[in-house]
Amino acid sequence: MGSEVEESELPRTKRAHSKRGSDAERSLLEATLRVVARDGVKSVTHRKVVAEAGQALGSTHYYYEDLDDLILTAFAHYVELMVEKYSHTLDAVTKEEELLDAILVLLDALRTDQQLSTLMYELYAQGVRDERYRRLVMHWSGESKKALKKFCTAQTANEIEAIWDGMAVQSLLTLSVPADREIKRLLRAVLEHGRAKSSVARRPAARKAATRATKDDVRISGRR
Repeated sequence: MGSEVEESELPRTKRAHSKRGSDAERSLLEATLRVVARDGVKSVTHRKVVAEAGQALGSTHYYYEDLDDLILTAFAHYVELMVEKYSHTLDAVTKEEELLDAILVLLDALRTDQQLSTLMYELYAQGVRDERYRRLVMHWSGESKKALKKFCTAQTANEIEAIWDGMAVQSLLTLSVPADREIKRLLRAVLEHGRAKSSVARRPAARKAATRATKDDVRISGRR
């Protein structure tokens, strides 16, 4: 998805959403996400959102300055929920096998909940065109990969993320993905490849350190 983004760099909407926001506001945000998943971002209107939320016409104008503010805040709400979900699942991982199982749990959520996966790719599409949405994507990506980096390099974490993104879009478009055992086999291969690359990269440094140590020993012996 991208690089890590600090909280201070996330887009600021005109009326920032909070976890402590009213039930009415949260209802509007979730209704907006349902409309986006069903009809696409370009089809979102104030009238559609309030009808979906079961609220009075004009409710969106009370909380948000315009439609752009509403949609951006709805996606920020979506990312907040997904970051919490990913963090809850990945933070408890202590072993590699648990990591593989956790990734399968997250992937299963995306491939069985069409709204979640559709919103993810609507968010990506917006991120291509709009820096504010790109920062949301990068924030989600960075938070998701924090747990992965306990077990692998940043490059390997990027590769694993690419796999679960690819699996999610495949399930969305073809309604079919490889069996869990095949996904695990692929993830293990990526982790093993990453370890092998790290090991090779460390060898020159280790040889240099050993050479320096030998030269130091020789110099010390010569002084004696």
